[in-house]
Amino acid sequence: MPNYAVIDMGTNSIRLLLAKVEGGRIVESQKELEMTRLGKGVDETKLLSKESMDATVEAIKKFKAKAEAFGAEALKVIATSAVRDASNRASFVKRVLEETGVEIEVISGQTEAELGFKGVLAGVGSDEPILVVDIGGGSTEFIVGDQKGIEFAVSKDVGAVRMTGKHFTKDPIIRGEKEDLIQNIDEILEETLELVKEHVYGQIVGIGGTLTTISTMKQEMQVYDSKKVQNSEVTKDDIERILNELEGMTQSERQNIPGLQPKRADIIYAGITIMDRILKKINKFDMIVSDSDNLEGVIQTYFM
Repeated sequence: MPNYAVIDMGTNSIRLLLAKVEGGRIVESQKELEMTRLGKGVDETKLLSKESMDATVEAIKKFKAKAEAFGAEALKVIATSAVRDASNRASFVKRVLEETGVEIEVISGQTEAELGFKGVLAGVGSDEPILVVDIGGGSTEFIVGDQKGIEFAVSKDVGAVRMTGKHFTKDPIIRGEKEDLIQNIDEILEETLELVKEHVYGQIVGIGGTLTTISTMKQEMQVYDSKKVQNSEVTKDDIERILNELEGMTQSERQNIPGLQPKRADIIYAGITIMDRILKKINKFDMIVSDSDNLEGVIQTYFM
């Protein structure tokens, strides 16, 4: 039974998947996450900060050691929105290779969408067409397809970290900032959501930290449980209720909400607002959340 490891370097967090594979499927897995906020300020400066790069390099060293202890036959490392948008990405990729021995593949938004979709299919197992929405720190991907393949895939530069840095300066958030955020999200996603509405699909499946956090907040989950998150239902009413709860709260107050990781407290309002606007614009009322995402998609693509 071969073992594999995957590291995903996102805008908000760096994640590790350790997986045992048998018969063309993952039979046992564990995940770990560290929030290094690699994409903080990238939208404004186009640069990865020294602080976030330092934290990410240390996390990679830690995760590589865990992959080796796990007996992984291979380690695949991908980087998404923050790194691909940064003007100093080449020097960062070189530094990681020199200091950790790990080679990073900076993937496109299209590839990110495809990997996420494969991961969802591995976890959801639907035979009918689905719409996958992946809200990350720097971008959001929309994918429509089924077991036969992908019909539609688009990546847009709207994410929880990016939108927070772009719009929020006050704590708590003030009305004008909220209105500007909504207007900006709608402008960026308008054309894409019109295209989404042209496709036929049944279930909407949400992946990424924003969506799993909505599920854990709804369930008031003190300790993350992937089994309770996988295929959990979230409705438009749930999202509106959580947004209403967050509105007017300071960041320190949000850190005490059950199911919300304290390090995600500053970006969660923007992330959930993105999902709220998507459901409103495509006139849908519910969705399910998948813990299986692009990490599992990497296993499916590179190791099976």
